[in-house]
Amino acid sequence: MGKSDRKTEHAKGTEEVRKDPPGPKDHGREGGMATRENAPDAVKRSDD
Repeated sequence: MGKSDRKTEHAKGTEEVRKDPPGPKDHGREGGMATRENAPDAVKRSDD
């Protein structure tokens, strides 16, 4: 019935998001994450 079709569409959408998730890309510690770039004092560091 219609329920299985929706499940297939959801699985397909989930697969697409995993391949190319929305939002900024984080390329190491040199860029991509707006919070880290623009407000480094707001980022909780593990070495603190």
